Amino acid sequence: MKRSIKAILAFIAMTTLMLIFNNCSGASQEDQASQSLAACAPVAAPLGTPNSLSEAVQLINSLPKPLTLDCFLKSLQRPLGIMAVNNTFSAQPAVGNESPRIFILNTRLALSVVPAGSGRTLLEMSEPMNGAQSWKAELQFPIAANVDPYQIFDHITDRATGNSRCVSCHTGETKQNYPGIGFGFVSNTVRPNESQRVNNLYLRNQAYVCNPNLNKYRCDILQAIFSNGTTQDMSFPF
Repeated sequence: MKRSIKAILAFIAMTTLMLIFNNCSGASQEDQASQSLAACAPVAAPLGTPNSLSEAVQLINSLPKPLTLDCFLKSLQRPLGIMAVNNTFSAQPAVGNESPRIFILNTRLALSVVPAGSGRTLLEMSEPMNGAQSWKAELQFPIAANVDPYQIFDHITDRATGNSRCVSCHTGETKQNYPGIGFGFVSNTVRPNESQRVNNLYLRNQAYVCNPNLNKYRCDILQAIFSNGTTQDMSFPF
């Protein structure tokens, strides 16, 4: 009888320890998930309002890795100035009005993304140099580790020619030294066509009705932009 009682007590003790271990492990996973979600939230200015290519790299390197494009978009300070266009002739071609090319014009730095299509994993960046020309840069997401700043120019380099892959659309390209990063590409600015504009309120509704079972990536990008604070239509600033 005593042995049976001891065996029962031992079983209860072992079961209790397993429950405690499992609960602690579960809590740890929940904590990690909470930390990850918290990281995908607006970052305080000035870090969350990058005004240049180098500041965009600083923001990217401050965020947890691996870094998805929607998480980066959520980190930008609101309100966001938006100009969306249904332009299919681009390195980031739109896929109809429902998935246009979206320019984020929070500062003098123009960022652009598309929620679907061949350019959906790219963050394109343009920083004005003067009234007619701007620096061109690009990164592909997700990003596994902190990036070397020169990657923003290296990613658009055509190895065969040494030019950028932007040159077919952006004429007048030259290579110039970007302070603190190295030689990058400067070319003529092409303003988005106002006649192709897709309304901000329409896109906010697209984010609201988006079905992740059909295209989760598209929903993640739209909701990262339009469901995390104020957005407003804006014209291209340069």
